[in-house]
Amino acid sequence: MRHLYVLNYAEMNVESLLQRLRVYLTPKRGVKSRVKNQIFWHIDAPSSVSELQGAFAPAEGAKMRIWSQIERSITPSSETILDKVRDMLTPPADFQVRIKHCVSFIPQTHVAQNRLKWVASLAVVALIINLSPALFLTSKTVADAKVTLISTQGEAAVTVGGMWQDVADEVVLDSDTRIRTYDGGQASILYWDDAVIRLNESTTIALHDINDNEKTNEISSTITLIEGDIWLQGLVPATVRGMTVTVTNGYITVHEGSVSIDENDDSVTVKVWDGKAVVSHEEEKQILLVGEQVILREGSPILVKKIPSSQFENNWPQQNLEKDAVHRRYIAHLQQERRAAAAGILPTSNLYPVKRVAEEMDALLSLSDGSRLQKRLNQANTRLNEAAALIAEGEEEEADKTLNDYHDAVLEITSGTGSDTEATALIKESMKETMSEVAASQPGDESYAIKKAVLVATSEMSVDIADPAEAEFELFNDAVTALMDALDSGNMTAMQAIWIEMQEYLGLMDHESSPLTNEARKEARLLLARVASGVGEMDDIEGMNPEILEDIIVYLPPQPKVISPMTEEEVTTIVQAMFERIYAFKMHQSRENQLRVELIAIAGHSEEGRFLRALYNILPDGSKMHDMVRREIVRLRWQRAGENN
Repeated sequence: MRHLYVLNYAEMNVESLLQRLRVYLTPKRGVKSRVKNQIFWHIDAPSSVSELQGAFAPAEGAKMRIWSQIERSITPSSETILDKVRDMLTPPADFQVRIKHCVSFIPQTHVAQNRLKWVASLAVVALIINLSPALFLTSKTVADAKVTLISTQGEAAVTVGGMWQDVADEVVLDSDTRIRTYDGGQASILYWDDAVIRLNESTTIALHDINDNEKTNEISSTITLIEGDIWLQGLVPATVRGMTVTVTNGYITVHEGSVSIDENDDSVTVKVWDGKAVVSHEEEKQILLVGEQVILREGSPILVKKIPSSQFENNWPQQNLEKDAVHRRYIAHLQQERRAAAAGILPTSNLYPVKRVAEEMDALLSLSDGSRLQKRLNQANTRLNEAAALIAEGEEEEADKTLNDYHDAVLEITSGTGSDTEATALIKESMKETMSEVAASQPGDESYAIKKAVLVATSEMSVDIADPAEAEFELFNDAVTALMDALDSGNMTAMQAIWIEMQEYLGLMDHESSPLTNEARKEARLLLARVASGVGEMDDIEGMNPEILEDIIVYLPPQPKVISPMTEEEVTTIVQAMFERIYAFKMHQSRENQLRVELIAIAGHSEEGRFLRALYNILPDGSKMHDMVRREIVRLRWQRAGENN
């Protein structure tokens, strides 16, 4: 009972509380009236709004004018652009009467009417082209790249306003800038599409020139290596300016190839790991080929030696050669993408004939011969862009046809220049730029067909336009590259097919009347020697055609002959005979001349050092001939020291 009483008491308290809340929350009559009026005021439109509505409502006449304009804009017009062109080209009535009077005596034939129709049609096409040139005409490819510094490992810094700033990410570089890496740091400079420069640790360089090598003919230093070790990969053909590195007492210029340059306190070491480089040192110039190196010292001549095979396995060259291969493929793919993006309407489109007519009319409407020639060159370049787009879409046959059109267009352009020096210069510049834009491509790349078409067209031009041998030698280098790739993969079928295709280029090297330079012949033989050595190291060559194998083995480098050292009596006998021939003359000048002859005779002999020392010991001290022999001994020591490094 007690629990029930408590519950009833609680219920009574709640009910009382609710009653009191109802009394407190119930609004008074005046408040209820005001709230009600406000609600109805928001529901019904105020009179001010109605007044504004009346003020902004247009008059009936204005409504009709606005509606008629809207109706005209949305109603399809039956008048076409040709009707508008016809109205534009139709002369006034009085002028028509005068023309009719002038031609009334000319007999009108069906042929004349057809000609008039064609002329009118061409005029209409020309007008449409001028009204919308971007619809059918495409521009040349434009390289979208800059000189960029990337810190790849550890710490690097660059000068900004003369102050060193650490590099944490990519930095776009300006000319006259210094870059350095610290201990354990490495950095890379992406130089347009032309090259990549990699800085090893504790290296400092000064960047002088950031101009695109394809766009300038100025010869200038690209960078100065102040201290440390750099790796330079060049991707520009010999027809344009190369990448030039300034070092102590010399310069190194690279076009296509990979070179390492090490600047120390007393010497500079240059090693060519791929391609070639030109070394200039104290009024002397030397071309280095793959696998060769020099050590440059003040007062010392350029002495070329071989890079030991074991050094190719070191981390620095091995890593950089792998990076070079990736970077080259990336640049080749990037260049193809740029071309494909600029292709415009392709031969597979129904509008392509209109594009070609538009190009022809654009050239015909040029106001000068130079402008017309430039447009023809641009149109030939457009064929390459179209081929790049077709290759990307898998249209190989259409791409081949388009490349044939490029070939015919280029030869037609060059055949009509004659002795016009301005036209020749314009064509040269255009072809240089085109060759630069395909230089990175190699056999196996999608875009190599484009490069081959450019090189073939260049080789068939007039000699005044380009050097045919240079273009054909470039094709030979590419074929050797493809041959080495097939050799590395063990694909004998591909090797034999490539070797058969190379026969026309091999004739360039072997023929006596070939325009190839001695350096190019040397490079070609060196490349073929690498191929022959690779074939000789293969474990299984049974599947190779014996005739092809025999042709390749011919290019194996000759093995050095093993010569047993001479005895002291033999050395003394030879040197004594040299001494007697020298002193057979009475005049000092005649003796010196004979000494020069003797020195030339023993140069390169395996016992040259022993001959020189023995001759030095028997010549009179303090004489000019004594000094001449001493200098030869010093030269030979430098040479032997370089070969042992």
